[in-house]
Amino acid sequence: MANEGTKTVPAKNSVMIEEQEDEMMMLEAMRKKELEFQWEVIENKVEGTMRVELELPNQGLPIKIDPECGIYSESKFKALDTLATVLYLPPIKLHFQLNHLYPLEEPPSFSLSCCWLNFSQLGVLCRNLDQIWKDQCGAPVLYQWQQFLAHESMTVLGIDGLLAIKYQNPRALQSDWDARGIQEMKNLFSIVPLLIEYDNQQRTIVFQSSHFTCQICCINVSGSECIRLQSCPHVTCKECMVTYLTSKIGDGSVATIDCPGSNCREPILPGLIQCLISPQLFERYDKLLLQRTLDGMTDIVYCPRPTCHCVTLKEEDSNMALCPNCKFSFCVLCKRTWHGISPCKMLPQDIKELKEAYETGDKELQKSLELQYGKKYLERAFQEYESSSWIKSNTKPCPNCHSTIEKDHGCNKMACLTCNCQFCWLCGSALPRHNPYNHYHPGNSACGGKLFEGELPEENDELIL
Repeated sequence: MANEGTKTVPAKNSVMIEEQEDEMMMLEAMRKKELEFQWEVIENKVEGTMRVELELPNQGLPIKIDPECGIYSESKFKALDTLATVLYLPPIKLHFQLNHLYPLEEPPSFSLSCCWLNFSQLGVLCRNLDQIWKDQCGAPVLYQWQQFLAHESMTVLGIDGLLAIKYQNPRALQSDWDARGIQEMKNLFSIVPLLIEYDNQQRTIVFQSSHFTCQICCINVSGSECIRLQSCPHVTCKECMVTYLTSKIGDGSVATIDCPGSNCREPILPGLIQCLISPQLFERYDKLLLQRTLDGMTDIVYCPRPTCHCVTLKEEDSNMALCPNCKFSFCVLCKRTWHGISPCKMLPQDIKELKEAYETGDKELQKSLELQYGKKYLERAFQEYESSSWIKSNTKPCPNCHSTIEKDHGCNKMACLTCNCQFCWLCGSALPRHNPYNHYHPGNSACGGKLFEGELPEENDELIL
Protein backbone atom coordinates (compact mmCIF):
# COMPACT_ATOMS: atom_id res chain seq x y z
CA MET A 1 0.00 0.00 0.00
CA ALA A 2 1.01 3.66 -0.29
CA ASN A 3 3.76 4.80 2.11
CA GLU A 4 5.42 8.14 2.67
CA GLY A 5 8.45 8.64 0.46
CA THR A 6 9.27 8.25 -3.19
CA LYS A 7 8.04 5.26 -5.22
CA THR A 8 9.69 4.13 -8.44
CA VAL A 9 7.31 3.26 -11.28
CA PRO A 10 9.14 1.27 -13.97
CA ALA A 11 8.07 2.18 -17.50
CA LYS A 12 9.52 2.31 -21.00
CA ASN A 13 8.79 5.96 -21.54
CA SER A 14 10.21 8.50 -19.11
CA VAL A 15 7.46 10.99 -19.99
CA MET A 16 4.80 8.48 -19.04
CA ILE A 17 6.66 7.61 -15.83
CA GLU A 18 6.74 11.25 -14.88
CA GLU A 19 3.06 11.70 -15.72
CA GLN A 20 2.06 8.69 -13.61
CA GLU A 21 4.24 9.76 -10.65
CA ASP A 22 2.83 13.31 -10.74
CA GLU A 23 -0.71 11.97 -10.80
CA MET A 24 -0.06 9.66 -7.85
CA MET A 25 1.48 12.52 -5.86
CA MET A 26 -1.53 14.74 -6.58
CA LEU A 27 -3.97 12.04 -5.53
CA GLU A 28 -1.95 11.34 -2.38
CA ALA A 29 -2.15 15.04 -1.50
CA MET A 30 -5.93 14.82 -1.79
CA ARG A 31 -6.17 11.56 0.17
CA LYS A 32 -6.81 12.91 3.65
CA LYS A 33 -9.12 15.70 2.53
CA GLU A 34 -11.35 14.49 -0.27
CA LEU A 35 -11.03 10.74 -0.78
CA GLU A 36 -9.58 7.49 0.50
CA PHE A 37 -6.75 6.53 -1.82
CA GLN A 38 -4.24 3.67 -1.82
CA TRP A 39 -1.74 2.58 -4.43
CA GLU A 40 1.27 0.32 -4.92
CA VAL A 41 3.49 -1.10 -7.63
CA ILE A 42 2.79 -4.70 -8.58
CA GLU A 43 4.79 -6.38 -11.34
CA ASN A 44 6.05 -3.02 -12.64
CA LYS A 45 2.53 -1.61 -12.88
CA VAL A 46 0.80 0.94 -10.69
CA GLU A 47 -2.36 -0.39 -9.05
CA GLY A 48 -4.61 1.45 -6.66
CA THR A 49 -8.08 1.94 -5.23
CA MET A 50 -10.08 5.11 -4.73
CA ARG A 51 -13.08 5.12 -2.38
CA VAL A 52 -15.19 8.01 -3.68
CA GLU A 53 -17.77 9.62 -1.41
CA LEU A 54 -20.77 10.94 -3.34
CA GLU A 55 -22.20 14.40 -2.89
CA LEU A 56 -25.79 14.19 -1.55
CA PRO A 57 -28.42 16.94 -1.06
CA ASN A 58 -28.10 18.95 2.16
CA GLN A 59 -31.53 17.79 3.30
CA GLY A 60 -30.56 14.15 2.80
CA LEU A 61 -31.66 11.45 0.37
CA PRO A 62 -34.65 9.13 1.02
CA ILE A 63 -33.94 5.46 0.30
CA LYS A 64 -36.16 2.42 -0.22
CA ILE A 65 -36.30 -0.88 -2.06
CA ASP A 66 -37.56 -0.66 -5.64
CA PRO A 67 -41.06 -2.27 -5.74
CA GLU A 68 -40.25 -3.77 -9.14
CA CYS A 69 -37.86 -6.31 -7.60
CA GLY A 70 -39.68 -9.36 -8.94
CA ILE A 71 -37.45 -12.02 -7.39
CA TYR A 72 -39.06 -11.58 -3.95
CA SER A 73 -42.65 -12.22 -2.98
CA GLU A 74 -44.94 -9.34 -2.12
CA SER A 75 -45.17 -10.41 1.53
CA LYS A 76 -41.38 -10.23 1.89
CA PHE A 77 -41.20 -6.92 0.10
CA LYS A 78 -43.61 -5.20 2.49
CA ALA A 79 -41.05 -5.53 5.26
CA LEU A 80 -38.57 -3.58 3.12
CA ASP A 81 -40.86 -0.84 1.89
CA THR A 82 -39.74 1.52 4.64
CA LEU A 83 -38.28 4.90 3.81
CA ALA A 84 -35.23 6.31 5.55
CA THR A 85 -33.33 9.51 4.83
CA VAL A 86 -29.53 9.48 4.81
CA LEU A 87 -26.90 12.19 4.54
CA TYR A 88 -24.10 9.78 3.62
CA LEU A 89 -23.86 6.71 1.38
CA PRO A 90 -21.08 4.10 1.27
CA PRO A 91 -18.46 5.11 -1.32
CA ILE A 92 -18.07 3.81 -4.86
CA LYS A 93 -14.81 1.90 -5.12
CA LEU A 94 -12.69 2.49 -8.23
CA HIS A 95 -9.90 -0.05 -8.65
CA PHE A 96 -7.41 0.92 -11.38
CA GLN A 97 -4.22 -0.32 -13.03
CA LEU A 98 -1.89 1.90 -15.06
CA ASN A 99 -0.06 0.18 -17.91
CA HIS A 100 3.14 1.38 -19.54
CA LEU A 101 1.35 3.34 -22.27
CA TYR A 102 -0.79 5.41 -19.87
CA PRO A 103 -1.66 8.25 -20.14
CA LEU A 104 -0.55 9.11 -23.66
CA GLU A 105 -1.80 6.09 -25.57
CA GLU A 106 -3.98 3.81 -23.43
CA PRO A 107 -6.53 4.37 -20.63
CA PRO A 108 -6.22 2.75 -17.20
CA SER A 109 -7.74 -0.68 -16.71
CA PHE A 110 -10.43 -0.31 -14.04
CA SER A 111 -13.47 -1.75 -12.30
CA LEU A 112 -16.24 -0.17 -10.23
CA SER A 113 -17.94 -1.76 -7.23
CA CYS A 114 -20.65 -0.57 -4.87
CA CYS A 115 -23.06 -2.11 -2.34
CA TRP A 116 -26.12 -0.06 -3.34
CA LEU A 117 -25.78 0.16 -7.16
CA ASN A 118 -26.69 -2.72 -9.48
CA PHE A 119 -24.91 -4.05 -12.59
CA SER A 120 -26.78 -1.77 -15.02
CA GLN A 121 -26.10 1.38 -13.01
CA LEU A 122 -22.41 0.54 -12.61
CA GLY A 123 -22.24 -0.16 -16.35
CA VAL A 124 -23.55 3.36 -17.06
CA LEU A 125 -20.82 4.85 -14.89
CA CYS A 126 -18.14 2.73 -16.57
CA ARG A 127 -19.14 3.98 -20.01
CA ASN A 128 -19.06 7.56 -18.76
CA LEU A 129 -15.51 7.03 -17.48
CA ASP A 130 -14.56 5.70 -20.92
CA GLN A 131 -15.95 8.86 -22.53
CA ILE A 132 -14.00 11.09 -20.14
CA TRP A 133 -10.79 9.29 -21.21
CA LYS A 134 -11.59 9.91 -24.86
CA ASP A 135 -12.28 13.59 -24.20
CA GLN A 136 -8.97 14.10 -22.36
CA CYS A 137 -6.87 13.19 -25.44
CA GLY A 138 -4.11 11.37 -23.58
CA ALA A 139 -4.01 13.45 -20.40
CA PRO A 140 -4.19 11.91 -16.89
CA VAL A 141 -7.81 11.12 -16.01
CA LEU A 142 -7.91 9.63 -12.50
CA TYR A 143 -8.68 12.98 -10.88
CA GLN A 144 -11.39 13.71 -13.48
CA TRP A 145 -12.87 10.26 -12.84
CA GLN A 146 -12.92 10.93 -9.10
CA GLN A 147 -14.64 14.28 -9.61
CA PHE A 148 -17.21 12.75 -11.96
CA LEU A 149 -18.08 9.93 -9.55
CA ALA A 150 -18.31 12.28 -6.57
CA HIS A 151 -20.39 15.06 -8.13
CA GLU A 152 -22.14 13.78 -11.27
CA SER A 153 -22.98 10.12 -10.66
CA MET A 154 -26.40 10.79 -9.13
CA THR A 155 -27.44 13.01 -12.04
CA VAL A 156 -26.20 10.57 -14.69
CA LEU A 157 -28.07 7.70 -12.99
CA GLY A 158 -31.28 9.74 -12.71
CA ILE A 159 -31.31 9.60 -8.90
CA ASP A 160 -33.15 12.75 -7.97
CA GLY A 161 -34.95 13.03 -4.61
CA LEU A 162 -35.20 9.27 -4.01
CA LEU A 163 -32.82 6.32 -4.17
CA ALA A 164 -34.78 3.18 -5.15
CA ILE A 165 -32.46 0.21 -4.68
CA LYS A 166 -32.97 -2.59 -7.20
CA TYR A 167 -31.16 -5.91 -7.08
CA GLN A 168 -30.19 -7.64 -10.35
CA ASN A 169 -29.74 -11.40 -10.55
CA PRO A 170 -26.44 -12.12 -12.36
CA ARG A 171 -28.04 -15.11 -14.10
CA ALA A 172 -30.67 -12.87 -15.67
CA LEU A 173 -28.19 -10.35 -17.15
CA GLN A 174 -27.94 -9.79 -20.88
CA SER A 175 -24.83 -11.00 -22.70
CA ASP A 176 -23.63 -7.42 -23.33
CA TRP A 177 -23.45 -6.34 -19.67
CA ASP A 178 -20.27 -4.52 -18.59
CA ALA A 179 -18.12 -6.91 -16.52
CA ARG A 180 -16.23 -3.96 -15.01
CA GLY A 181 -19.27 -3.09 -12.85
CA ILE A 182 -19.35 -5.31 -9.75
CA GLN A 183 -22.59 -5.43 -7.82
CA GLU A 184 -21.66 -6.05 -4.14
CA MET A 185 -25.30 -6.36 -3.08
CA LYS A 186 -25.66 -9.94 -1.79
CA ASN A 187 -28.69 -9.72 0.49
CA LEU A 188 -31.42 -7.33 -0.52
CA PHE A 189 -33.09 -7.58 2.88
CA SER A 190 -30.04 -6.23 4.70
CA ILE A 191 -29.05 -3.41 2.37
CA VAL A 192 -31.28 -0.69 3.88
CA PRO A 193 -30.15 -1.39 7.49
CA LEU A 194 -26.55 -1.40 6.20
CA LEU A 195 -27.00 2.03 4.59
CA ILE A 196 -28.65 3.41 7.73
CA GLU A 197 -25.83 2.08 9.91
CA TYR A 198 -23.21 3.63 7.64
CA ASP A 199 -25.06 6.95 7.67
CA ASN A 200 -25.21 6.94 11.47
CA GLN A 201 -21.49 6.17 11.70
CA GLN A 202 -20.61 9.03 9.36
CA ARG A 203 -22.87 11.46 11.19
CA THR A 204 -21.16 10.51 14.45
CA ILE A 205 -17.71 11.06 12.92
CA VAL A 206 -18.72 14.49 11.61
CA PHE A 207 -20.36 15.44 14.93
CA GLN A 208 -17.35 14.42 17.00
CA SER A 209 -14.94 16.35 14.77
CA SER A 210 -16.97 19.58 15.07
CA HIS A 211 -17.33 22.12 17.91
CA PHE A 212 -20.56 23.18 19.62
CA THR A 213 -21.79 25.55 22.33
CA CYS A 214 -23.28 23.69 25.29
CA GLN A 215 -26.88 24.81 25.87
CA ILE A 216 -26.35 24.75 29.67
CA CYS A 217 -22.89 26.15 30.42
CA CYS A 218 -22.56 28.04 27.08
CA ILE A 219 -18.94 26.88 26.65
CA ASN A 220 -17.60 25.91 23.22
CA VAL A 221 -16.79 22.19 23.41
CA SER A 222 -15.58 19.53 20.98
CA GLY A 223 -18.33 17.26 19.65
CA SER A 224 -16.50 14.25 21.10
CA GLU A 225 -17.29 15.68 24.56
CA CYS A 226 -20.93 16.48 23.76
CA ILE A 227 -24.29 14.74 23.61
CA ARG A 228 -27.00 15.28 21.00
CA LEU A 229 -30.14 13.15 21.02
CA GLN A 230 -31.51 11.30 17.98
CA SER A 231 -34.21 13.77 16.85
CA CYS A 232 -33.17 16.86 18.76
CA PRO A 233 -31.07 19.90 17.68
CA HIS A 234 -29.85 20.73 21.22
CA VAL A 235 -26.25 19.98 22.17
CA THR A 236 -25.12 19.48 25.78
CA CYS A 237 -21.60 18.81 27.01
CA LYS A 238 -21.16 15.51 28.85
CA GLU A 239 -20.27 17.19 32.13
CA CYS A 240 -23.49 19.22 32.20
CA MET A 241 -25.56 16.22 31.07
CA VAL A 242 -24.18 14.08 33.92
CA THR A 243 -25.03 16.85 36.41
CA TYR A 244 -28.55 17.11 34.94
CA LEU A 245 -29.13 13.35 35.11
CA THR A 246 -27.77 13.13 38.66
CA SER A 247 -30.19 15.85 39.79
CA LYS A 248 -33.17 14.19 38.11
CA ILE A 249 -32.46 10.76 39.55
CA GLY A 250 -31.72 12.23 42.98
CA ASP A 251 -35.16 13.87 42.99
CA GLY A 252 -36.81 10.63 41.90
CA SER A 253 -38.03 12.21 38.64
CA VAL A 254 -37.33 9.19 36.46
CA ALA A 255 -40.68 8.61 34.74
CA THR A 256 -39.54 10.65 31.73
CA ILE A 257 -36.12 12.28 31.60
CA ASP A 258 -36.19 14.61 28.60
CA CYS A 259 -33.61 16.76 26.86
CA PRO A 260 -32.63 19.70 29.11
CA GLY A 261 -33.38 22.08 26.25
CA SER A 262 -36.16 24.62 26.72
CA ASN A 263 -39.59 23.12 25.93
CA CYS A 264 -37.92 20.05 24.40
CA ARG A 265 -39.63 16.69 24.98
CA GLU A 266 -37.07 14.42 23.33
CA PRO A 267 -36.55 11.53 25.80
CA ILE A 268 -33.10 10.46 26.95
CA LEU A 269 -33.01 6.69 26.50
CA PRO A 270 -31.90 4.39 29.35
CA GLY A 271 -28.99 3.08 27.28
CA LEU A 272 -27.48 6.57 27.00
CA ILE A 273 -28.13 7.27 30.68
CA GLN A 274 -26.25 4.09 31.62
CA CYS A 275 -23.24 5.17 29.52
CA LEU A 276 -23.01 8.55 31.25
CA ILE A 277 -23.61 7.95 34.98
CA SER A 278 -22.00 5.72 37.59
CA PRO A 279 -23.18 2.10 38.05
CA GLN A 280 -24.48 2.92 41.55
CA LEU A 281 -26.57 5.84 40.30
CA PHE A 282 -27.89 3.83 37.38
CA GLU A 283 -28.94 1.07 39.78
CA ARG A 284 -31.01 3.63 41.70
CA TYR A 285 -32.47 4.93 38.43
CA ASP A 286 -33.36 1.39 37.34
CA LYS A 287 -35.09 0.62 40.64
CA LEU A 288 -37.07 3.88 40.61
CA LEU A 289 -38.10 3.31 37.00
CA LEU A 290 -39.27 -0.21 37.82
CA GLN A 291 -41.18 1.06 40.83
CA ARG A 292 -42.84 3.76 38.71
CA THR A 293 -43.84 1.14 36.18
CA LEU A 294 -45.26 -1.15 38.85
CA ASP A 295 -47.15 1.73 40.46
CA GLY A 296 -48.89 2.37 37.18
CA MET A 297 -50.13 -1.23 37.00
CA THR A 298 -53.51 -1.65 38.67
CA ASP A 299 -52.89 -5.31 39.55
CA ILE A 300 -49.50 -4.77 41.23
CA VAL A 301 -49.05 -3.66 44.89
CA TYR A 302 -46.35 -3.91 47.55
CA CYS A 303 -46.56 -6.00 50.70
CA PRO A 304 -47.26 -3.52 53.56
CA ARG A 305 -45.12 -5.36 56.12
CA PRO A 306 -42.06 -3.19 56.93
CA THR A 307 -39.70 -6.19 56.75
CA CYS A 308 -40.99 -7.38 53.36
CA HIS A 309 -42.23 -4.86 50.75
CA CYS A 310 -42.30 -7.62 48.15
CA VAL A 311 -44.04 -6.98 44.81
CA THR A 312 -47.44 -8.68 45.02
CA LEU A 313 -50.08 -9.48 42.43
CA LYS A 314 -53.60 -8.39 43.34
CA GLU A 315 -56.37 -10.96 43.08
CA GLU A 316 -58.56 -10.50 40.00
CA ASP A 317 -61.88 -8.71 40.73
CA SER A 318 -60.91 -8.37 44.39
CA ASN A 319 -59.10 -5.97 46.71
CA MET A 320 -57.19 -8.85 48.32
CA ALA A 321 -53.52 -9.64 47.71
CA LEU A 322 -51.36 -12.49 49.02
CA CYS A 323 -47.65 -11.72 49.40
CA PRO A 324 -45.62 -14.48 47.70
CA ASN A 325 -42.73 -13.91 50.12
CA CYS A 326 -44.21 -13.70 53.64
CA LYS A 327 -47.69 -15.09 52.78
CA PHE A 328 -49.39 -12.06 54.37
CA SER A 329 -52.95 -11.64 53.09
CA PHE A 330 -53.96 -7.98 53.03
CA CYS A 331 -56.37 -5.42 51.60
CA VAL A 332 -54.83 -3.37 48.77
CA LEU A 333 -56.84 -0.30 49.77
CA CYS A 334 -56.07 0.09 53.47
CA LYS A 335 -52.91 -2.12 53.45
CA ARG A 336 -54.16 -3.97 56.54
CA THR A 337 -55.03 -7.60 57.19
CA TRP A 338 -57.62 -8.86 54.70
CA HIS A 339 -61.08 -8.09 56.11
CA GLY A 340 -63.26 -9.69 53.46
CA ILE A 341 -66.29 -7.70 52.40
CA SER A 342 -66.15 -5.53 55.52
CA PRO A 343 -65.21 -1.91 54.85
CA CYS A 344 -61.62 -0.77 55.31
CA LYS A 345 -60.75 0.35 58.82
CA MET A 346 -58.93 3.45 57.70
CA LEU A 347 -60.51 6.41 59.47
CA PRO A 348 -62.30 8.90 57.23
CA GLN A 349 -60.33 11.67 58.90
CA ASP A 350 -57.09 10.07 57.66
CA ILE A 351 -58.37 9.95 54.08
CA LYS A 352 -59.70 13.51 54.39
CA GLU A 353 -56.30 14.83 55.46
CA LEU A 354 -54.59 12.84 52.71
CA LYS A 355 -57.04 14.19 50.12
CA GLU A 356 -56.53 17.79 51.24
CA ALA A 357 -52.75 17.39 51.18
CA TYR A 358 -52.81 15.87 47.69
CA GLU A 359 -55.16 18.47 46.18
CA THR A 360 -53.40 21.50 47.70
CA GLY A 361 -49.82 20.23 47.39
CA ASP A 362 -47.36 20.94 44.58
CA LYS A 363 -46.36 18.43 41.91
CA GLU A 364 -43.44 17.11 43.93
CA LEU A 365 -45.70 16.34 46.92
CA GLN A 366 -48.25 14.69 44.65
CA LYS A 367 -45.55 12.52 43.10
CA SER A 368 -44.31 11.60 46.57
CA LEU A 369 -47.81 10.55 47.70
CA GLU A 370 -48.37 8.61 44.49
CA LEU A 371 -45.07 6.85 45.06
CA GLN A 372 -46.03 6.03 48.65
CA TYR A 373 -49.64 4.93 48.16
CA GLY A 374 -49.99 4.36 44.43
CA LYS A 375 -51.93 6.69 42.14
CA LYS A 376 -54.73 4.20 41.52
CA TYR A 377 -55.19 3.63 45.25
CA LEU A 378 -55.42 7.37 45.94
CA GLU A 379 -58.05 7.78 43.24
CA ARG A 380 -60.15 4.94 44.65
CA ALA A 381 -59.74 6.14 48.26
CA PHE A 382 -60.73 9.70 47.37
CA GLN A 383 -63.76 8.49 45.41
CA GLU A 384 -64.86 6.30 48.30
CA TYR A 385 -64.34 9.18 50.76
CA GLU A 386 -66.46 11.53 48.63
CA SER A 387 -69.10 8.83 48.30
CA SER A 388 -69.16 8.14 52.06
CA SER A 389 -69.24 11.87 52.81
CA TRP A 390 -72.25 12.30 50.55
CA ILE A 391 -74.00 9.30 52.15
CA LYS A 392 -73.31 10.68 55.62
CA SER A 393 -74.74 14.09 54.68
CA ASN A 394 -77.78 12.88 52.75
CA THR A 395 -78.81 9.58 54.37
CA LYS A 396 -79.56 8.19 57.83
CA PRO A 397 -79.38 4.60 59.13
CA CYS A 398 -82.41 2.51 59.92
CA PRO A 399 -82.55 2.09 63.77
CA ASN A 400 -83.36 -1.60 63.31
CA CYS A 401 -81.19 -3.02 60.47
CA HIS A 402 -78.87 -0.01 59.94
CA SER A 403 -79.54 0.19 56.20
CA THR A 404 -78.85 3.65 54.77
CA ILE A 405 -82.03 5.57 53.93
CA GLU A 406 -82.27 8.63 51.70
CA LYS A 407 -85.13 11.14 52.02
CA ASP A 408 -85.84 13.11 48.88
CA HIS A 409 -89.32 14.52 49.71
CA GLY A 410 -92.45 13.98 51.87
CA CYS A 411 -93.01 13.87 55.63
CA ASN A 412 -90.46 12.93 58.30
CA LYS A 413 -92.07 9.56 59.08
CA MET A 414 -89.85 7.08 57.27
CA ALA A 415 -90.23 3.37 56.48
CA CYS A 416 -87.22 1.11 55.85
CA LEU A 417 -87.63 -0.94 52.66
CA THR A 418 -85.38 -3.66 54.05
CA CYS A 419 -87.01 -4.48 57.41
CA ASN A 420 -90.18 -2.31 57.21
CA CYS A 421 -89.20 -0.51 60.42
CA GLN A 422 -90.84 2.93 60.75
CA PHE A 423 -88.77 5.71 62.27
CA CYS A 424 -88.46 9.47 62.61
CA TRP A 425 -86.13 11.19 60.14
CA LEU A 426 -85.46 14.04 62.56
CA CYS A 427 -84.41 12.16 65.70
CA GLY A 428 -83.91 8.65 64.37
CA SER A 429 -86.27 7.01 66.89
CA ALA A 430 -88.18 3.88 65.94
CA LEU A 431 -91.95 4.54 65.80
CA PRO A 432 -94.75 2.21 66.93
CA ARG A 433 -96.40 0.34 64.07
CA HIS A 434 -100.01 0.92 65.32
CA ASN A 435 -99.75 4.73 65.50
CA PRO A 436 -96.46 6.11 64.16
CA TYR A 437 -97.86 9.65 63.70
CA ASN A 438 -98.50 10.05 67.45
CA HIS A 439 -94.79 10.89 67.73
CA TYR A 440 -95.43 14.19 65.91
CA HIS A 441 -98.33 15.52 68.06
CA PRO A 442 -97.28 18.59 70.07
CA GLY A 443 -96.11 17.66 73.55
CA ASN A 444 -95.50 13.97 72.80
CA SER A 445 -91.84 14.41 71.78
CA ALA A 446 -89.28 16.96 70.74
CA CYS A 447 -90.49 16.38 67.16
CA GLY A 448 -94.03 17.46 67.96
CA GLY A 449 -95.52 19.55 65.19
CA LYS A 450 -92.59 18.77 62.87
CA LEU A 451 -94.06 16.09 60.64
CA PHE A 452 -93.39 18.18 57.53
CA GLU A 453 -90.43 20.19 58.75
CA GLY A 454 -88.15 20.85 55.85
CA GLU A 455 -91.02 20.55 53.35
CA LEU A 456 -93.47 23.34 54.38
CA PRO A 457 -93.12 26.47 56.54
CA GLU A 458 -93.56 25.82 60.26
CA GLU A 459 -96.61 28.09 60.51
CA ASN A 460 -98.62 25.65 58.34
CA ASP A 461 -97.86 22.55 60.45
CA GLU A 462 -100.97 22.96 62.66
CA LEU A 463 -103.21 23.33 59.62
CA ILE A 464 -101.92 20.11 58.11
CA LEU A 465 -102.12 18.23 61.38
